[in-house]
Order: sequence, then structure tokens, then C-alpha cells
Amino acid sequence: MTSARPSVNILHGYHHPLFAPHFDPERDGFDLFENSHEDRVWDVVIAFEAVDSPLTLRVRGGNLVFISGEPPEIGNHAKAFLRQFDQIFCAGVTSGTAPMVSGKQHFNNWHFGYSRDSGYRYDHRFIKELPAPEKHQALSTITSNLNYLPMHIKRRRLIERLEQDYGDKIGIFGRPHRFVEYKEDAILDYRFHLCIENCSVPDLWTEKIADALLSYAVPVYAGCTNIEDYFPGATIKIDLDDYAAARRTIDMILTEGEDLYRAHLPAVIEARRKLIETFDISALARRVLAASHTRDAHSITLRPEAAYPLAGLRSLLARGRRKVRTWIWRQRIARHG
Repeated sequence: MTSARPSVNILHGYHHPLFAPHFDPERDGFDLFENSHEDRVWDVVIAFEAVDSPLTLRVRGGNLVFISGEPPEIGNHAKAFLRQFDQIFCAGVTSGTAPMVSGKQHFNNWHFGYSRDSGYRYDHRFIKELPAPEKHQALSTITSNLNYLPMHIKRRRLIERLEQDYGDKIGIFGRPHRFVEYKEDAILDYRFHLCIENCSVPDLWTEKIADALLSYAVPVYAGCTNIEDYFPGATIKIDLDDYAAARRTIDMILTEGEDLYRAHLPAVIEARRKLIETFDISALARRVLAASHTRDAHSITLRPEAAYPLAGLRSLLARGRRKVRTWIWRQRIARHG
């Protein structure tokens, strides 16, 4: 069976739709499928983060795409696995692994309206057309128990100190603090949202800043080193290595928050638009389609990374390196704060 509209298949490791709210059928001009095994010619196939089991697909030449969703310390994929793909978007991957390699990595699914148990409660139109809400509170953040990457350790240390110094002046959510099923419930009522990525490299940013922008909050941000190239004027930088400077930033937000928010809101609104229209996985799919025209299809069997020789040893070595780095960073923070 063929379709007059192009078809895009996104493969991922979840049992419910992960990217549906990112796509607008009218705007995008193609049909979206997720984890489909249907026997058809796919105009674009995107593997997000992993391939769980061998899968044979027919896809147009040049349009088999891999996207990493993890920091380079975790998403350290084997070259043999990556060579299956025509295009790779993964921080830290060297050129030559595929015909097209990019270090730009900002295509994670949004967590705005998302529950791990039930999936999404909003569609694309609702998110896109949501007006800026009235804000009543100053600053929130969402944290977790993760504590093995350098940025995990810095984030936990910062939030522990902020909680000690500011108490309930900052809304702290997530493990082990206040639970929220839907992330936007911890952001929509706040003018500012503290967002700390799991790594700090160019061109890698995630749902942590995306969800703040979707919620019309000014991101108080640490992570992607060139975030201004994407969202000029929309963020406030916070220094994780200088607590005195971080406190000055927080004090400014708590004392001048309403005026500061009004000054940043136009840039936040524009950043939100660019997030939805320009930097999203839907825009990537549109660009791949626009460049491919009518290339012939070919059949390929995608293999999971674990199927390649020495995969177990490689994974063991990666975990060992990560544990060593974690120990080193914990010692540094214990010494220097």
C-alpha cells in the first residue's frame, strides 16, 4: 500500500507515542508513525537513541537518521553501530562515521504534558496555541536523584545549598522533593525556571530548557555553551562553579522578578516559537524530506548495538570510566564546594 503523502517512522524504546505532540500533519505535510514494522517504503526513518531488536526496513537512500538523546559520557555509541545510518546527530561523534555527521543534539521529546505512565495529555495544537499564563510565583526547579555525571553532582550540590539558604522561596520539585506527574505543573505558575543540563557542550540541549520555554518561563540556565545562538536574550546564565555569583542571580530574580520577567518575555515568546517551528525533531524530518526528493528506496536490517562484536566489553569499560570520573568529581566538589 502506498500513500500520496510522505511517511516518517521514528523508532524508540517506549511502548507509547513519544513524539506525536511535536508534529502538525497540516504544517509538516507527511504522516508520522512510531515504532512501525509495516512493510512499506519509508521516506524517512529516525532511530532515537537505540535500536532494541533487529528490524528490516525499506527506506529512501540517505534518509536513515540516528539521533542521540544522552550526554556524550553516556551516549558513547560504537562506530560499527553508527555506520548503519546515513545521518547522525550526536555530540562527540567524529566525522567519517556516516555520510553526514552533526554534533547538534537537541531533538529529545518534550516532557511538557508527558507522563511516563500514560504518555501525553496534550496534542500539538494545544501546546502551540497555549497563551502566556498569568504568573504568580518566582522561581522553580525540578531535580532528580541522579548523581554520577559531573553536572548531576553540581546540580545536586547547588540545589542543596539553595534549599538551605532560601527555603520555600524557591519551588523545588522532583526526587526526592515534591512529586509532580506532569512537569508543566511545576513551571507554568513560575516566572523563572532553573534548568541544569546533564552536560555542558556546544549544540546539546534537551527538554530541560524546552519545557521551560513551552511553559513561558525564563530559563535560568546552565548547560549548552552556545545556547544564545539558539534563543538569544531568552535565558539567564547561572554559574555552577561560583556559588556567590549564583546567589546574586537568585537574589536578583527574587527581588526584581516581575520587571525582569516582563523584560525577557518577548524573547521567551520568540524562543518558544523557534523551538516549535525550527529546532524540533519535526523540523529535522522536514529538512531531510526536502533534501531527498525522489531517491530510490533500499532494504536494510538495522541491528541493535548489543549485536556487534565486543559490545559487552565496550559497555563494561564505559561504565568503569564513568565510575572513575564520578569519584574524581565528587572529590573535587568535596574539596572546593
